[in-house]
Amino acid sequence: MSNTAQVLEHLKQQIKTRMESKNLTASSVEKKSGLKVSAVRNILAGKSTNPGIETLVAIAEILECSADDLLGIESKNPFSSPTKGHTKKATESHAWNSDLYKDALQVVDKLLAERNISLNVEQVLNIIKEVYLYSISGNDFKADKKFAKWVIENNTKD
Repeated sequence: MSNTAQVLEHLKQQIKTRMESKNLTASSVEKKSGLKVSAVRNILAGKSTNPGIETLVAIAEILECSADDLLGIESKNPFSSPTKGHTKKATESHAWNSDLYKDALQVVDKLLAERNISLNVEQVLNIIKEVYLYSISGNDFKADKKFAKWVIENNTKD
């Protein structure tokens, strides 16, 4: 089983377990989080193999955990506590960090070049944005390369 498949399986299991413990259905999580109809159900059914970080964060907030918890990633992010709205507050409380943005850009560009992946402008900018937002709360203000690799893998599947 590939690393991506393992992460997706962990994600599905975490969502299922956490929904059960809170007596929630996939539909109720979708409604409470403001996600599209079937967003959670598609993840659980394996139809959505590249959910975006915004989707994961929305689900995590309803399930009172972090996106890292859902993915099985050990976080260095001090804002990964399960407080509703923590991601928005974390990004709002930080000033623009051009060095972090440049690092995220370089990490994403290097990973795309190494894998010979060609994407359109919107796809690349969305990946850079996800990496920047995920990395913004790190203490070292460096782009998280492991997360960047995961985002690229999950946004470039056939």
